[in-house]
Amino acid sequence: MSIQINIISYNYSHLLGQCLDSIFSQTKMPDVIKVIDDFSIDRHITYELCNKYNVEGIFRKENLGHVINFNTTLNETKTDKVMMLGADNYLRPDAIELMSNENADIVSSDIILVGPEANKFSNLVKGSRKYNNGYWEIKFNCNKNINNGNYIHGSSLYNVKLAKKVGGYEMSNRERPESDWMLWKKMINNGAIHLHICKCILYYRKHKFNYIKYK
Repeated sequence: MSIQINIISYNYSHLLGQCLDSIFSQTKMPDVIKVIDDFSIDRHITYELCNKYNVEGIFRKENLGHVINFNTTLNETKTDKVMMLGADNYLRPDAIELMSNENADIVSSDIILVGPEANKFSNLVKGSRKYNNGYWEIKFNCNKNINNGNYIHGSSLYNVKLAKKVGGYEMSNRERPESDWMLWKKMINNGAIHLHICKCILYYRKHKFNYIKYK
């Protein structure tokens, strides 16, 4: 099984180094690592970091917005499994190994909230929370119907072929633009097997630029 990590960046070059460090520290390395920049104002720094870490950078010539950018990136992915990882987030060193060991179409996990907005955001996340060693650990409830609410974070490992078959990402609506939830719903409703790892292996950074507006 081949795995590709697509690091999605929009004005996150100041955080990209930590994200890349976390990938190159993995106990199991992905087969492909790509950085996709959606026409950021800081793309020149992202370009320098791609050279430093010797990874392929894809630089959009216009700002596509997250749904079109995600679908374009998905369609360009040739491996069996893929993870879309925000450049502002990072992984625990055994994350890819743990996720790749599971035989499922979607493999998700619990998360740790980091960043200046983590405390405030912890109250909004749909999952149980626990404060441990200075961080909020978020445990998701996976015992409900995916059609009634999302319990799978956007940086899960998933089946590329099936994701393409169901049409990829789309926004739920303008008020709740949860494009990853829409993808999980379509995949699961079309027979995808979901498995959740009850360990916090993704560090999700909550900061004031998480929802910066672009198309």
